[in-house]
Amino acid sequence: MNVPQGQLRRAVESRKQFLIQKLLHHGFMMQEQRLLQEFTLSELEREWNSMQAQDHVSL
Repeated sequence: MNVPQGQLRRAVESRKQFLIQKLLHHGFMMQEQRLLQEFTLSELEREWNSMQAQDHVSL
């Protein structure tokens, strides 16, 4: 896979912003947005998966 580095960086940042918005929508406080900005993509994915798992358990 030969993806230009700038394109990959934009894709990662886009995914991070998507996950941050989802986390904020599902209960993270707005003041935590700055903290979320510092998370890596892997950390955001893990947090989102954890939140989804909690939603499924509470159903």
